[in-house]
Amino acid sequence: MDPALQSVPPPPVGERDDPLAHLPAADTRRWVPRHKAAVVEAVRSGLLTLEEAGERYMLTEDEFQSWAKAIDENGIAGLRATLRERRKAPRQAVAEAGAVMLCTNDRFECLITEVSDRGARLQFKRSVSLLSPFELHFERTDRSWLAELLWQRGRLAGVRFTNPLHAPWTIKSGLSAWLLGARRTVTIDRG
Repeated sequence: MDPALQSVPPPPVGERDDPLAHLPAADTRRWVPRHKAAVVEAVRSGLLTLEEAGERYMLTEDEFQSWAKAIDENGIAGLRATLRERRKAPRQAVAEAGAVMLCTNDRFECLITEVSDRGARLQFKRSVSLLSPFELHFERTDRSWLAELLWQRGRLAGVRFTNPLHAPWTIKSGLSAWLLGARRTVTIDRG
């Protein structure tokens, strides 16, 4: 076992028959360092392939590599989130077909892997050049929202939803649920 991962506890006695029993549940929403370390150890030991881990946890290769690098450099402590990484709005892991539609009529198909009321994380099949602002379209619900690019690394991009309303009106809550089809309305408030 990797010495940096020695603080990952072994599975309880009754679960030793199932080699995946010590791994986090596939629908884990709160990723603590020991969860990430268990996934890295499972891939490194051959218990899971990187592709299987990606499918099970909606994890990109870049994200996995960042976890592995953090462990190699600083052990499990390297996986702790900094204050800067904590988000104002909770993210929801999803696997939604989507498209970025530019004002130039260009359309780029993507997979929406995370969404919150403030933005989303997108994965493209190939590298694309995004120009802000653009419309992010959720294929399944046929709903769209105006967004702007925050960051882009290769085929991955982080976007922020923009407010189409004029001040003092603001989006208060429910945007991500509306885009995913779980709500019929978005709550707005006069700021």
